[in-house]
Amino acid sequence: MTNRRSYRNFTAVRPLPLDHPIRKLDNVVLTPHLGYVTAENYRRYYGGMVEDIKSWLDGKPIRVMSA
Repeated sequence: MTNRRSYRNFTAVRPLPLDHPIRKLDNVVLTPHLGYVTAENYRRYYGGMVEDIKSWLDGKPIRVMSA
């Protein structure tokens, strides 16, 4: 069985005009750019951010990027 649907959370034009042809396709699901919004990702992202801030305040920064 082939899935002939398209799931998109991005478009080349933002915001997508209301009369854009892709909006009329019944095999396309459009969502706002929220694919990353899960409880697990929030815990990982914000947990890492808190860890970064605490280590910086302690004078021992981690995950330092060099130019």
